[in-house]
Amino acid sequence: MGNTEPKEMMMNLSNAYNLFPAAAALHTADMEASYLLEEHIEPGQDPNQMKITR
Repeated sequence: MGNTEPKEMMMNLSNAYNLFPAAAALHTADMEASYLLEEHIEPGQDPNQMKITR
């Protein structure tokens, strides 16, 4: 999905979110958990040090 998709398929994600509103909420929650709450780990760092920040 993205800039490699043909123009005919650009509305697929929008249509899916219109049909299944919970999908948009799930996507938003996943983005929050993945990028806002988790501490960034650089390659070579110990992944066991990852912790949730608030």
